[in-house]
Amino acid sequence: MNNNLSQQLCELCGIEYEKTITDDPEAFVPYKLTLDFTKPENFVRLFNLPIVNNGTRTVGYFVVYEFTMKTIKEFIECLIIKLERTQFSITKEVKQSIREAEWVYG
Repeated sequence: MNNNLSQQLCELCGIEYEKTITDDPEAFVPYKLTLDFTKPENFVRLFNLPIVNNGTRTVGYFVVYEFTMKTIKEFIECLIIKLERTQFSITKEVKQSIREAEWVYG
């Protein structure tokens, strides 16, 4: 389920969900790494990510302002819902912020 949420968020924001690694000298064949927003390093970055052109607001504020959630999975679900249902310019800015951030694939 976590991978499906991460993949959905990647598709919404226009970023790669999966990367193929071919330049690892220790690997005999290319392998794929996926982006998982539930990993602590990615979740903390996502939650605290400043929204471009929006002052000090963060992605966390964008979601928590409207929803109540208790888990990382619920936060990502609510973020996806908000990005799918909101048509304001801030939605584009949130997607741009997520697209431009550096993420840890693993």
